[in-house]
Amino acid sequence: MRSFADDNLAPIGDRLPADHLSPIGERSPSLAQFLALVRRAFRDLPQDWRDLCADVDIRVADAALPAATEPWEHADRDVLGSYCRRRYQPPTIWLYRTPILAFASDHSLPLAAVVEMVLIHEAAHHGGMTDTEMFCIEQGVL
Repeated sequence: MRSFADDNLAPIGDRLPADHLSPIGERSPSLAQFLALVRRAFRDLPQDWRDLCADVDIRVADAALPAATEPWEHADRDVLGSYCRRRYQPPTIWLYRTPILAFASDHSLPLAAVVEMVLIHEAAHHGGMTDTEMFCIEQGVL
């Protein structure tokens, strides 16, 4: 990852207060706690994946902006993360805190596991994989 400084992981838009209630009524982790999960997930990736993401900014926002998801066929669902590569800007992986919290809660999954899953998925996009290819791998087709 090109940079993992807090200013590089700062959320955009409105922040959720630290005592924001999760969808199941439990206390959500603070932004600092969520960023620590992201750091840990990155640190726990195999070295070749960390090397792959050496030039990638990883950022956290509360949710995806609608304009960012318009071209996607699945934009009607809550997006957990995205990968963006634009000319003259570093490639960026976005993790969307509120939908990730809701997904973990709705599916009774550990938050750290969901953060790791989203990070790996978006890193695979950086490596050139499509959603279809990832789905085929998950289904054992490739």
